[in-house]
Amino acid sequence: QVDMHPLAWEGASQAPLEDQLAHLVRAMLCRILDKSSSDGEPDRWQLIARELTTPSAIMHILAEKHLRPMKDMLTSVVSGMLDLAQDHELVHDCVASVVGQFGHYLYNRRLIRLLNPEHSVRPADLDRLASHITRFSLAGIRASREWHLKQA
Repeated sequence: QVDMHPLAWEGASQAPLEDQLAHLVRAMLCRILDKSSSDGEPDRWQLIARELTTPSAIMHILAEKHLRPMKDMLTSVVSGMLDLAQDHELVHDCVASVVGQFGHYLYNRRLIRLLNPEHSVRPADLDRLASHITRFSLAGIRASREWHLKQA
């Protein structure tokens, strides 16, 4: 799944930050929603979700191998959009807000289907969800930047 949905692409560093964010959002959703492993084994995101709720010794390995690269790339993009250092708390808050949307779809698929059956969360809905998360995140990042500039 990871190789099928790479976080980086050739020329990414020259692409507008908004396009970089859209690509990262789509890649992460593909990784979360893609059920290409049909061997009956839990996919890596199910394992990561399980580790986050009931951690074991493998959590550190999963975090470093699968979560840190995405977090680092997303932090770089958001930092550029906010024009703030990567370690600024507003950058961390915005990254957490973007990532939180992935968590919603990762952890709550059954609940979403139960409470709102017409709002599907399937691989076929990837483009719609990616577009929504990107638009919503861009609006939040822009609003956060404006708020920060007013505070200065």
